[in-house]
Amino acid sequence: YLDSGTITGCRTDYWGGGVCVDVGQFYMTGGTISNCTAPKAANDRGYGGGVCIKTAGSKFEMSGGVIENCQAYTFGGGVYVEGDFTMSGGVIWKNKLTWTGANQGKGGGLWIGGTATMTGGYIINNNLSRPSCPAGVGIGKGCTFNMQGGIIWGNTASDGFIGGVQQDGGAYYNKTGGLVDPAIDLTLENP
Repeated sequence: YLDSGTITGCRTDYWGGGVCVDVGQFYMTGGTISNCTAPKAANDRGYGGGVCIKTAGSKFEMSGGVIENCQAYTFGGGVYVEGDFTMSGGVIWKNKLTWTGANQGKGGGLWIGGTATMTGGYIINNNLSRPSCPAGVGIGKGCTFNMQGGIIWGNTASDGFIGGVQQDGGAYYNKTGGLVDPAIDLTLENP
């Protein structure tokens, strides 16, 4: 549970530069997670520069606070979620994913490897080191993103391409509210 204070300058070679939940729940209502990293390791991991929810039965609820200036290598510059993620407030911004290869390096702000619902908050100004890919949110094959509110804006790839949400083939993106600017949905059939 994080409702105030700062987690900053932390590092791991694998899962969750700032916070890693293997089995359980993490609630963020305030405070800041900043300048944490999950860089490249020997097996090319580095998931979730700020927060990593590692297992399918775990969850992360974010209603406030800031995750900023974090960095990961493979998936989820700011947040990587294998379980359930609910965002009703707060900000995920200025995070970066450093993978430059072809098929990974997704989710500069948020990577969804389970189910995510966004009703509020901001995912803005995140970055990918790959060209021509939406850098805000990445959705894995067979995974679901329900966007009912909030703003995804100003997320950029290495070549300046601006895009909000990237779907792997077989991912589910259900947008019933909120703002994605620009409104680009990119589906990759062969992730």
